[in-house]
Amino acid sequence: MQNQAHHKDVRLMAGTLLRPLIAVTDADSRAVWARLRPETQTTMKVEVLKGLQEEKCRQVIAKYSDSVSDIGAALYDSGQWPELLPFLFQCTKSTDPMHRIFSLEIMSELASHLGANTFHRFFTPVSEILRTSLTDADINVRIEGLLATSAFLQLMEQPEETQQFQQLLPAMLEVCILLALLPTTCWQLLT
Repeated sequence: MQNQAHHKDVRLMAGTLLRPLIAVTDADSRAVWARLRPETQTTMKVEVLKGLQEEKCRQVIAKYSDSVSDIGAALYDSGQWPELLPFLFQCTKSTDPMHRIFSLEIMSELASHLGANTFHRFFTPVSEILRTSLTDADINVRIEGLLATSAFLQLMEQPEETQQFQQLLPAMLEVCILLALLPTTCWQLLT
């Protein structure tokens, strides 16, 4: 997937074919993850993160994001990918809007798969990342920030957490209003 010299369609197909092969769960009989040597697993994790940072095509980035979400959901809680969340947190501060977008997308996916317990110890940095994303200069980052904030709000169990997230409501509403004011043609460009 990483060779930029290959046509975008080839990289997209590679991403589509890679995902079931690296499925970490045993539910997919095609999954080879458990049979890979630990060194190969480490290399795969490093390479998908590297691919996220280097790829320029939005559709290929989506394939990388899917793979990272799948692997991360299965491995993070067991301590087998401790560098994942720090990597995503770092990407939310990137000058490249695509980095900010994919990091928010992956965090949303991980939140829905891993639940509140995993993110509880990162509550403060996650809430700050979400606050920043909702006021980002790039509209696509703001939209992804809205989606990510909604995903995290669904996980909130403690009243103090919910109360802190209530502070994000004005920024969330601003993004909703902005989206409502966009012409239909802009919506099509954003998706």
